[in-house]
Amino acid sequence: MNLLTHIGRSVLIAGAVVSLLSGCGGGSSHSADSATGSGNPLNGFWQAVGYGKIAWIDNTHITFYDYTQASCLVNERLDDVDEEDFERFFDLGSDGILALIEDGTPTFHAPSLRFQPIAGLPELCKTPSVQAGEAGYQQDWFSDYEIFWQTFSDYYLSFELKGVDWYSVRQQALTNLQDSMTQAAFLDVLYQSVQPLKDGHIAITSSDGQEVSFENKPSFISTLVQEAITQYNIAQPLSDADIETINTYVGEQLELSAEIITSYAESEVKSAANGNINWFKQGNIGYLEISGMQDFAAGDEFPASELAAIEQAMQTVLSDMSDTAGLIVDIRSNVGGNDYASMKLFSYFIQNEQLMFSKQARLGASKTALKEVRVLPANVTYHQPIVLLTSNTTASAAEVFTVGMRALPNVTLIGESTQGEFSDALEKRLPSGIVFTLSNEFYYTPEGEWLEHQGVAVDIEVPYLDRAQRQAEEDLGIETAYALLTGQL
Repeated sequence: MNLLTHIGRSVLIAGAVVSLLSGCGGGSSHSADSATGSGNPLNGFWQAVGYGKIAWIDNTHITFYDYTQASCLVNERLDDVDEEDFERFFDLGSDGILALIEDGTPTFHAPSLRFQPIAGLPELCKTPSVQAGEAGYQQDWFSDYEIFWQTFSDYYLSFELKGVDWYSVRQQALTNLQDSMTQAAFLDVLYQSVQPLKDGHIAITSSDGQEVSFENKPSFISTLVQEAITQYNIAQPLSDADIETINTYVGEQLELSAEIITSYAESEVKSAANGNINWFKQGNIGYLEISGMQDFAAGDEFPASELAAIEQAMQTVLSDMSDTAGLIVDIRSNVGGNDYASMKLFSYFIQNEQLMFSKQARLGASKTALKEVRVLPANVTYHQPIVLLTSNTTASAAEVFTVGMRALPNVTLIGESTQGEFSDALEKRLPSGIVFTLSNEFYYTPEGEWLEHQGVAVDIEVPYLDRAQRQAEEDLGIETAYALLTGQL
């Protein structure tokens, strides 16, 4: 997600003109050398240490810069941002820190990007890199790679955790770079550099929008893909027919998996929140699937709308589950989304204020200040025994939900350990127009554990709908959870 996706959408909806520019020119009338206007109390220069971000606010204009020790370029510019948007997305604390509320609403949000005031732009940002589409731009793959490598060097959370020598990676990449290479060939050099990190929050998107990302552990989808390749003896490179065969197989298996799960229903199967929340009863045990941590409000990504959709759905769910003796909460297919959604969902399962998680960013050889995330219970909550089903696919914001739930005394984890991808994805760009993301944050459980790369372990291990289960048309995860909640295990 772009840093100011929601601000940009808000301005567009209001009918104002938004310029998402990639350079310091582009038709804007203000410049870094001019005096900053005095009409907006937030006017000035702000730096988010640990994130390589600088915000320059000049009345209704906001320019965001990405910087490293050796580079600076404009990531995004927004024009005609009105007072309502500033109030909705920024919070100036009594400590003089400016928080960007991009993950929630002013009254309910996850820890925000925090900007400290600085006197002016660093020297490198006064003449930022010329980018594709601007006058004077010249393609330079060596320069692009150095920015890419330095960004990871400055901000990636831990090469030691991943067992990767980042300096050796650079040396290998330089032997493969050529001035005349195509973008596709250059992208392959980037892929080869970060693939050993096995980090699902690393993604690389070409200038034409093609994205490649990575996995720490094989997800359910990648497992199905490998099954198809093995079953149909498919070899590289993949033809169009091979891809169609794989997609057909994966689609059939996903449909079969859904049918197996709903076969346990002894009541109507209900759905809400744009299909992200689904539930039924099996006897006196409830089943609740949360399939994602975003897109709860169809066609509206604003956090307030997302939170409202969650609240409406969960009040209905808990009303239906009021007579159950236990609840199975299934997040095995949940690859994450927004932390504020996880926090909101978590609020329906607690009785008192709870520490859900804490986080901080890498800051050179140290870290930024630790931010604790505490959640208050919702108006209606569920207190009966709960089994939380997780899998290797469970990732990101779904793992944040997992560590909060795991700390509750009435919750047991069954399934597979989670993916191990906690950090938010920090977005950066290169002069050529290539966009990439990386992990720069440390997330901690309520007990203070750091589970990045490792994932959250379960209490009882059960494979997630492996091939044998699908062939037998059974879900051992649901069956084990049901047995535990009914006293048969």
